[in-house]
Amino acid sequence: MHSCNTATCRMTDDGRTVHVTPTVQNVGGTMAYAFNVIGRFLVPPGDWVANPLTVTCSRKREAETRLQPQPRAPCAEQVCLYPSCQPIGGGLQQFQLTMDFNIAVPYMEQIQVAVDSASLWDMTHVMLTCNPLRCTLSPDGLTVTYTDTVREGQLAYAINRIGFFVSPVGFWIDSPHYFTCDGSGSQTTTRPTVATTR
Repeated sequence: MHSCNTATCRMTDDGRTVHVTPTVQNVGGTMAYAFNVIGRFLVPPGDWVANPLTVTCSRKREAETRLQPQPRAPCAEQVCLYPSCQPIGGGLQQFQLTMDFNIAVPYMEQIQVAVDSASLWDMTHVMLTCNPLRCTLSPDGLTVTYTDTVREGQLAYAINRIGFFVSPVGFWIDSPHYFTCDGSGSQTTTRPTVATTR
């Protein structure tokens, strides 16, 4: 592993996002990588040498002409949920839940997330309070992103904005949201899920 320096890394979002410029340029094919936030966590977890993350890269000119995804529209409901998964090897997936709010979240600890395999949900549905190890809060307070390592397959999840609402509305333990991390290697995102307190 190489430590970041000003030639290879740039931080944004008050230190929450690091942009890395690799020293290999204008190459194509499958690239392997891993990263370590010293004293915090290692991605992928476990033996990163034997099981690194991978990404398929096209050549620089091809990548520059590709269309970029459009930004999401502002959330018109109390919360819009955008789950996604990315395989990290060994039957594990990096699950990311992006939560867009229509009213700013003043501090990330106001958000709780429960997520587990759907087959284990009845036994494990514990709401975990966001903290800097599992969540990030955008500077405007309108987006919270939760990240966790999960087994591939169908997931069940729910969120709680403490003092405001739970999503899904009603008895979330019996009727959670569902999302499938299928291990295909493609990042998939569902349509926005909305919650109201009506």
